[in-house]
Amino acid sequence: MKAVLISQKKPIGSTGLVLLIIILSGLFWYLNQVYSFFDLLLGELKLTMLPAYTQYILIAICALVSASVLKAIIKQYQINKLKLMVFSVNLALDGSYHYVQAPATQTTADFLSLFFKYLIKSAEKDKYSSVLKQYFPMLEIRRNDVVIRCDAQQTLADAGLKNGDICQIVGKPKNTA
Repeated sequence: MKAVLISQKKPIGSTGLVLLIIILSGLFWYLNQVYSFFDLLLGELKLTMLPAYTQYILIAICALVSASVLKAIIKQYQINKLKLMVFSVNLALDGSYHYVQAPATQTTADFLSLFFKYLIKSAEKDKYSSVLKQYFPMLEIRRNDVVIRCDAQQTLADAGLKNGDICQIVGKPKNTA
């Protein structure tokens, strides 16, 4: 099971890939116009001149491959920079387990907010949104039959969370008066 990333700073996504493809297409087109890059390549390969549209296809293929490689490198760099912790979250509401990863420097309040945004996107969004209206979520770390309650302003690392821990989210009732 793959851990779900719960973070404000998400790695490069499909929008970034599209931007990389556009920028690299422009770069390869410029190289072809100024240095006749594809004409030189065809000359080295001893091929006859191909129609103009094949140069555009080659530009698109080169841009797509280069952008895919650059995206993978940038994404790996961004994930390594976040210094992620991987742990499980057990919801007291329904007993479900969620395997997550989050930056160690993220506060527990931010983590809980983003985690419930993730849960609300699921199929049982009504259940989770109604619970948020009635309770303040709180994070607890369960380790060796010991419960460590996390303060909302503590970072996950400062709260004592370690890789592989099992956490539980419990709710503190909101005052109805």
